[in-house]
Amino acid sequence: MEQPAAGFISKHFGAQRSYTGTQSKEFALEVNLPSQPFSGPFNIRVMNGPDSRHLYLGAAGGSSGYYLASGQLGSAYLASTGMTIADSPPSSSTGPSLQALGYTAPAESQIWSMDCKTWGIKAQWTNSDASQPPTTVFYDPAVDFLGITADLDVYNGNFAEDAFSVTFTFVPL
Repeated sequence: MEQPAAGFISKHFGAQRSYTGTQSKEFALEVNLPSQPFSGPFNIRVMNGPDSRHLYLGAAGGSSGYYLASGQLGSAYLASTGMTIADSPPSSSTGPSLQALGYTAPAESQIWSMDCKTWGIKAQWTNSDASQPPTTVFYDPAVDFLGITADLDVYNGNFAEDAFSVTFTFVPL
């Protein structure tokens, strides 16, 4: 279920040390995009985030498993991560911001691409077997976090029931 767009990625983490949303431009996450190529994949560097050890907006494997595929429950939290190589499987050596909670799931950073006509930004997760499922960015209001999955219906059937897909659009300062 697509909800109307209205908000930003917050510069503050939610309770799970992962990114959430905000309605306030004052609390919006500021990022730096590479000069090119935008078609992807590229890293998004976080400029005003809460974790100075992990400088990239990426994804960290979710507690439900991080093998993303249609019909599968896998998901990942949007979190601060170290840098990873494009199209590579999740890395345990880069570390995500969730490690502060004792959670050590592998992460990916270089997952982003942008449509230069619409400024829409999409994520592409790479599984441990190098497969790349269609990836949906979502917001789960029940737990207040942004994440990615390959099957939002399966995610909702097991957890939230009201998580919805979101569309990221780059907004220049």
